[in-house]
Amino acid sequence: MEKAGDLLKEYLNSLRLNRKTGNVEIFKGWDSLVDSSLASHSKVFEFEKSVLYVEVDHPGWAQTIFLKKKGIIRSIREEYPDLEIKDIRVIIKSREER
Repeated sequence: MEKAGDLLKEYLNSLRLNRKTGNVEIFKGWDSLVDSSLASHSKVFEFEKSVLYVEVDHPGWAQTIFLKKKGIIRSIREEYPDLEIKDIRVIIKSREER
């Protein structure tokens, strides 16, 4: 009889959620795609139809993402080619709202 943990691991592997190119990985990998100052003020909150939605805590960080958007998208495409990211959209939420 197999352990429940082994069965769960096998099931998750079959879903390919642990692949570096999976949708789940972009949420965890954001910090490695942007510089640390931007990473500490932003987070990925949704991915839908080739658009990555990012939340920031100040309009200045939204502007930073806008200015670096092409480079960020290029980095995402290199790191996670299966996601086929075409755009990044940003919303601003204060730290208290996060």
